[in-house]
Amino acid sequence: MSSRLPLLNLPDEVIEALRQGQIEYTKAQAIARLKDTQARQALLFEAIQENLSLKEILERIRLQRKPQEKPQSLKTLFKETSNRLQKAKFWDNPEKQQVLEKLLKQMEALLAEE
Repeated sequence: MSSRLPLLNLPDEVIEALRQGQIEYTKAQAIARLKDTQARQALLFEAIQENLSLKEILERIRLQRKPQEKPQSLKTLFKETSNRLQKAKFWDNPEKQQVLEKLLKQMEALLAEE
């Protein structure tokens, strides 16, 4: 019973993800350290959707805590977003496909203007 006591200290959404087998305990512990509820929920969603490793989760937490001295360039932001898109698990979701298709068409239109 004492081995389950640490679970009581985790936020509800993290406990629920654990119960459903969506995330491992070590990852849940790391995510639970985020005090900001919105940031924690967003990271939990990303960790589940993108099957992030513990190392990737810890890196994202570190980046959230680190004050941003300089905003990312659009080129860097695009590259990072593109990498995340390739790993995402929503490719078979028709609703998200429609949104992505619309965004891709907008990007193609921008390229056509050059």
